[in-house]
Amino acid sequence: MRRHLDGCAAMRCLGVSQATLRALFTLEFVGVGVAGGALGVALGFLGHLALLTWLGSLIDVELPYPTVWPALQGIAAGLVLRREWGEAGRTAWAAYALGIVLFAALLIVAAGELKLGGIVAGGLLVFACIASALQITALGIGLMCLLLIAMTRNDLVAGWRKSTPPDAPNEFIIDIQPDQREPVTHYLDTRGVSGTVLSPMVRGRLTAINGKPVNPDSFKGDDAKRLVDREFNLSYTTQLPDDNRISAGTWYGDAKKPQISIEEGLAKLINVKPGNVLRFDVTGLQIDAPVTSVRKLDWGSFKVNFFVLMPPAALQDFPATFITSFHLPPEKRATIDSLIAAYPNLTAIDTGPILAQVQRVLEQVIGAVQFLFAFTLAAGVLVLYAALAGTRDERMRESALLRAGRVARAGAHGADC
Repeated sequence: MRRHLDGCAAMRCLGVSQATLRALFTLEFVGVGVAGGALGVALGFLGHLALLTWLGSLIDVELPYPTVWPALQGIAAGLVLRREWGEAGRTAWAAYALGIVLFAALLIVAAGELKLGGIVAGGLLVFACIASALQITALGIGLMCLLLIAMTRNDLVAGWRKSTPPDAPNEFIIDIQPDQREPVTHYLDTRGVSGTVLSPMVRGRLTAINGKPVNPDSFKGDDAKRLVDREFNLSYTTQLPDDNRISAGTWYGDAKKPQISIEEGLAKLINVKPGNVLRFDVTGLQIDAPVTSVRKLDWGSFKVNFFVLMPPAALQDFPATFITSFHLPPEKRATIDSLIAAYPNLTAIDTGPILAQVQRVLEQVIGAVQFLFAFTLAAGVLVLYAALAGTRDERMRESALLRAGRVARAGAHGADC
């Protein structure tokens, strides 16, 4: 109201009554509040439709149509949050009290809980009392958050795009018999699928940890129960796979004695660490081996990975089949058909449709993140502008006081900045 005092005084001198002025400013207050609230509700509804357009196909449940209640809450918030500060007379203090009560009521309704809404309202009230002292800090934090969102958004989008590279393996061939290794590898090489690596796979069941028998009832977690209740796909190699990283212990390398390198997630599920001894039942024979390393795997690479790896000397005498994965362009799909025709026992798993679906989902999520970033950035800039505009009169008054105190114009401008 302070900026309208001169206009009110002029109108009073021209004979306008106090009741007329009050009615005029009430209509202005309500009109601007309703218009601003309606604009905010419309923008929110459009944002809601944009997110549904991008991400609606990812949700199987049909979302209910928006009701009038959120729109009324938004318009009510616009009316309450529009504040006009005047001189601290009795009427002004009554207006402040009414605004605080209405604002607290809106917070309680939005929070859905009396205690939580009261805590938030009390915190905002305390902050409002010292807002002038914290204004510069708040503006700095706001700018920092906006810049942080910009940087985080770029890293997030780049990370999602790298998680499923275009050349990720989209074909898996399993059940390759030992005598079929060379023919299958030669067949793929001659048809442009070079560099395929066939990994051995031995079936074994975990029966004991540190000499103590284990079964699904030995574990509390459902994931651990499911893993222990079935056979593991064990494998052997002397080289650490390219997409594996040792997170604990040391890689066994060319060791001749049985040793185990276990996947990090599995080690946490069954509470195993380097030094523990695991026993596997492989075709009725028992293999006891200490855990010497824990590996962190990149499951997003879509390459062949195993929960448990051992040296070749520990497993190579057991019956095994082989598995491989590779990237096959769509135009070479006939290669797999002729391979299966030549070796009917093989099983081909085409993950191309799955990868395509993942890519589509990522593109939709990235689009939604881009929209939310733009929406958040615009809202943040608007809030910062409102914070600066709200204290414009106070800063102009302080600047005038500095000039009145014989402070140079340039010095007053520098202090104001």
